[in-house]
Amino acid sequence: MFSDGINTIPFDVRTADLSEAGIPALLERLRTQYGPLPECAGWQVRILGVNTTAEGGISSEVAAGVERFWRKFVTDCGGQVVRYGVASAPQSTPTPTTPAPTGAATTVAEHVDGDTFAVQGGLRVRLIGVDTPETKHPTKPVQCFGTQASDHLAQLLPLGTPVELVTDVDLTDRYGRILAYVVRVSDGLDVNAALVRDGYARPMTVPPNVARAAEYAKLAAEARTAGRGLWSAC
Repeated sequence: MFSDGINTIPFDVRTADLSEAGIPALLERLRTQYGPLPECAGWQVRILGVNTTAEGGISSEVAAGVERFWRKFVTDCGGQVVRYGVASAPQSTPTPTTPAPTGAATTVAEHVDGDTFAVQGGLRVRLIGVDTPETKHPTKPVQCFGTQASDHLAQLLPLGTPVELVTDVDLTDRYGRILAYVVRVSDGLDVNAALVRDGYARPMTVPPNVARAAEYAKLAAEARTAGRGLWSAC
């Protein structure tokens, strides 16, 4: 899909012509079908990267086409393209002793709640595949174990911690937050998995972002059996 974080225009990158010659025609078709595309004069647009794994991802060729599309759109409307520190999802989940995936790291800048934080530059990150109890929902009270989950994420990722943001199929959610599997650079810890394993989060599967759904479901079952965290407190 094409999204500026507010407006969303769907198109299938697997079938679209994302060649140098095809992109102008695609942009014109989108304008005809959906009206004027967002203006971006003065924007700094970060290219996040896409999932190129075999588990629901797309080919490297299509991924390159997606980047060409963004570069063409941003250049035409007066913005600036900046490559951002997001790696393609690895074939297997890193363990706490494996190196972080290849790619530029960003750093933790703000804690929001148990499954959301902000990185350098102000971009918010929502952890894929997990859900912690609410602490800041506008219409819900603080839920059981929500404060503990928020505190635990802050302990795992203190301000200034270098992290890798590993994407799945969707790069952002409807609120404009980056959707990511978060890897702590210092030791390769899969932070999403750690929250589920230790009972601070439940698994939450939202297709098409399902690369690690089975793993997280297994970790949750083990945490529940052991009565860890929210499984015994709530």
